Amino acid sequence: MVLIAEAPTPDAEVVGLQETVSEAQPVHQALATRAAVWEQFVKERDHANTQLDNARRPLDEIEPKGLRPMPEAQQDLETLVNGQEQLSPLETTLETLQRLSEQLDPLETAYADVRFFDVDLEQTREQYEDQLTALRNEIDDENALVDATHQVQNELARIVQHAQAGDKDVLVQLEQHELPALLAQSQLLLARDQAARHERRIVQRPEAPLEKELHDQLKQLAGEISRRINDINLAERQQAIEALRVEVELLQGQIPTEEAIERVALQLEQLPKEDSNVAGLHQQLAEVRAKKDQFDGLKRRLQDELADVADKIQRIEDATATKPSDAEKPRKGKKGKKQPPTMPELKPAERKERLETLRAAVDQLDNQIIPKLAGIQDEALNGGVEVPGLDSEQKKAAKLVETLSVSLSTFSIFFT
Repeated sequence: MVLIAEAPTPDAEVVGLQETVSEAQPVHQALATRAAVWEQFVKERDHANTQLDNARRPLDEIEPKGLRPMPEAQQDLETLVNGQEQLSPLETTLETLQRLSEQLDPLETAYADVRFFDVDLEQTREQYEDQLTALRNEIDDENALVDATHQVQNELARIVQHAQAGDKDVLVQLEQHELPALLAQSQLLLARDQAARHERRIVQRPEAPLEKELHDQLKQLAGEISRRINDINLAERQQAIEALRVEVELLQGQIPTEEAIERVALQLEQLPKEDSNVAGLHQQLAEVRAKKDQFDGLKRRLQDELADVADKIQRIEDATATKPSDAEKPRKGKKGKKQPPTMPELKPAERKERLETLRAAVDQLDNQIIPKLAGIQDEALNGGVEVPGLDSEQKKAAKLVETLSVSLSTFSIFFT
């Protein structure tokens, strides 16, 4: 440019060259500007790639890892969250690259570099989201499983405390309701533990899981409670057997009522028949019942026999009864004194019939009725049976035989 300026002006070549230089200056300026833009683009692109590589580094380090303990997984989660935050400034960098690439239009290389960076950034963002989601899901699942396990552990501690101080009703409540529900929960926890060991790819389960330990403790506690209930049942059964033995002995020493026998029989039915002591009490109660049946049979028979004898005594009274006529009534003597009765006037045939009736009645009383009453009395005493009316019938028979004997003697005096 200096040489052209110093060259002689009239020279045609110099003039043409000056014109060419003047026309090239804007082009030179434009090329210089594009070169500066390109240099800025390259600088921004390289810096963006470096930033993206730095942002990907946590992802590249954590993503290939296999199962790891919970604390390590939680640390990885924090690292990934921090790494993901490094992607936010790259959005501004991408916008800058896009603006610079537009200034370099129609340079295809710049556009291609921007597209590649955009794709890499989007893929990195998706990888972070996928890895964070998987990591959070397994961490949340582990926390939920641990919380549920601790809840079962607390329930187990409560049940153990109740079982130690509980009576039979408490133990039965634990065995029939609370323990089965807790065992079912524990079984579900074991299933979740097995599923986690099979399906997880990030958070590792402990080698000796608490779920298995709790399940074993629950099964052991269930067995202990069952044994304690059985021991209590056995003790109660022995007490019940002893109490029934005393009751059966009391029944054996008396003539029991049917209600007393049925009450004991009902209590015996509630005890296991295979127990030898219970079987023995059943046999003894059967003997008591047989003795009562024998007693009742004897009492009914003696009562029937007494009724038959009483009927015979009544018939004798009816057969030997006479209605005194006015002539037989005692007569008043002087000064109102009573005179002995006089025998009624009877025909010879009537006297004979009356005499035979009296003799037959006295004979029946002496030789049949009174001995029969004595026999009923002896059987009643030997069998421990109380026969209502027996004493009155005996007195009645004795009085009747005495009266008829006097009548027979008197009758014989008058008519012989």
